[in-house]
Order: sequence, then structure tokens, then C-alpha cells
Amino acid sequence: MTAPPTRTRPSAIAGDASAGRDRGFLAGAGRLLGSRFFWFLLLTFVAGLGLLHPPAVEPFPGGTTLNRLANAILGHELRHKLGDAFIIAALLSILLDRYLKHELLREATKDVLSFAAGHSVPPKLKDVIAAILRQPYMRHAFELTLALEPLGKTAFVRLVLKTRYSVRNLTDDRQHYPFQSAIEKSYVAFESSRIRRVKVSDEAGTAIDLCDFDLIPQKPGEDGYVRFAKDVVLPPSSELSVETERSTVYPDSYFYVLDILQFTEGVTVRVSSGDDYEWNVVFGAAGTPQRVGPVWTHPGAHLPGQYVRITWNSKHRGTG
Repeated sequence: MTAPPTRTRPSAIAGDASAGRDRGFLAGAGRLLGSRFFWFLLLTFVAGLGLLHPPAVEPFPGGTTLNRLANAILGHELRHKLGDAFIIAALLSILLDRYLKHELLREATKDVLSFAAGHSVPPKLKDVIAAILRQPYMRHAFELTLALEPLGKTAFVRLVLKTRYSVRNLTDDRQHYPFQSAIEKSYVAFESSRIRRVKVSDEAGTAIDLCDFDLIPQKPGEDGYVRFAKDVVLPPSSELSVETERSTVYPDSYFYVLDILQFTEGVTVRVSSGDDYEWNVVFGAAGTPQRVGPVWTHPGAHLPGQYVRITWNSKHRGTG
């Protein structure tokens, strides 16, 4: 008797929010204390306090030595104004530093995009490019395997799809990755579309491992897709490994479209149905794919909204 599959591991799934915030705060505090800019602001603040209230050095007639020296060089009124200015400058820099950096980066990005293009880039196009650049994670080494299984003497086949890919956290912070697996509803009433397997593993172990039985019941949503979705936590600069298996029913000469929903680097498509079908694979991304036998590979960047279209035609249609 085999052991049941590992269930959702709470530490890897969304829910450990307070611990994540604590670690994020400590990491941010560490980066702040390690920056020269922070220490410069601290010295500015201390200098402002020193100008307002110089430390006492007694006994000397007529006030402290530092007071007399500061008043002799700057004058009492100017010394107090400089002290106020130093303190205000330090406080404003600390409070507004993050906001100003964000605004400067946004403005600089606009100028850089236009400069790189050699002409003015339309604002909506800039927004799309900026949204892609802000993505905190990416998929890579994406592999899709397709197999067709005849369904008796009908003109339909069962399409079995297996995917395997990795998700990389590009940041030094914890990220919530919106994992999902979906399959279009079946073309026939006698067999429904199914999500057969979902497995997500992080560097600490298996976070999700669900087989066909665990995923019951499965009913298409309003958009016509059977779907499984779960937020998974990506630790800083880490990777997730994902495996899925799905099935549905299509005509024996038809097509399947893989919609690219997230930025993906490198897509490989494999087909395994013998010599009974003619296959063709078209990638929506720019660049020239390579084909070796039943394997098509496109190593380039695949952006959200692009696609991979796989077409098959039965060699036996109309024969027999």
C-alpha cells in the first residue's frame, strides 16, 4: 500500500504572511543600515543637533568653548538656522527617499525607452513594457508534451497534455506566485476534461502534490475551462518546479493553442502519437524555432499574450 501524496505544505503556501512581513522588514532594515547614504543622513542629523545645542565644555567664562566658537564663526541666529536646516533635510530625505527614487526611476525609464528606440515611444506602449519589466518572476525551460489516444471508432481522440517548467523569483523578496492549471471543456458529452495531476516543488520540498482523485470535482467555469488555482510563496531568489497533466477530447484532426500567460524563456513542444498523425507547431514569438523529429524548440522570450499553436491531422481519415 503506497503512502498518500503529500498535501499542501502550509509554510510554502500563502498564509505565512506575518512571518514574511517580518523577514521583509528585517531585510530592508539591514540594507538601510548598510548603506552609506543612511550614515550620511545620520551625521547630518547629529550635526544639526550639534549646531542647535553644542555640547558643554566647562568651566570657561562666558559660556562653553563650542558655543563661543560657533557664535564667533556663524553668529547665533545663523547657527540656529543651519541646525534647523540640517535636521529638516535629514528627516525629509529619510521619509521621502523611497518615493523620490520610485518617481525618478519611472521618469528615467520613460526617457531611456525613447532613447533606446531612437524616437518617442507612445505612452501605452511604455506602460506595457514597464509592466513586463516589473514582473518579479519568470518561467523558463517550459516543456509541453502532447499525446493522442483514439476513442474507439469515433472521429474523436483524447488529448493528453503534460507540462513541466521552472519559475524563478527574480527579486530578493518573497513573492506570491499565482499558480494555475486549466484545460478547455471537452467536445463530447461522454468524457469530460480533467486535470489529472498537479505538482509544485520548491527548494525545501514539495509544496503541492495532488493526483486525479484529489482534484475531484472538476466542472468548467463560466469561461468554459476546468481550472485549478493556488497562490504559492516564492522565497527570495529561489525557484519552483512545476509539473501538470491534463486531458480533454478533440476531433481527430484539429488544433490546440497554448496561451502564454506569463513571461517565459524557452518553450519545447514534443508529440508522441506514432505515425498516425501529421503534426505542425507554430510559435507566436519572434524568432525561428528548431525541429528535430517530433520535437520543436523555441529558445527565445515568449511574452504574455503570445501563443503556441499545435495542429494535427489524422492520416487515416476517410480510409478503412
